[in-house]
Amino acid sequence: MKLKLGVIGIGLAWDKLHQPALAQLGDCYEIVAMCDTEIEKARGAAAALHLPAEQIYSDHKQLLQQSNIDVVLTLVPISENFEVARDVILAGKDLIAEKPLAATLEGAKELIALKN
Repeated sequence: MKLKLGVIGIGLAWDKLHQPALAQLGDCYEIVAMCDTEIEKARGAAAALHLPAEQIYSDHKQLLQQSNIDVVLTLVPISENFEVARDVILAGKDLIAEKPLAATLEGAKELIALKN
């Protein structure tokens, strides 16, 4: 069974690092939704994956409302990690965080406490 993956944040490393890695893990994950505050970045990445327009977002909270998402990969700037990771956890989704969970140790501890 493939996990349904939502991706939040389509930065510089998407094309060269993250997308190729996820392609190699295609038997484990299926990308079903993408989000970036710069919607054109999300649209470009989603077009390459043939995702329908209704699965592309500029607001991560809208992506998190989708019931077909099992796990969320966050690829946002470190300064945004806490807020986005907290929202993922509170939405009941599993989280894959590329960078530190938060910009501060206190923020990381708070996220860990939310998950436990």
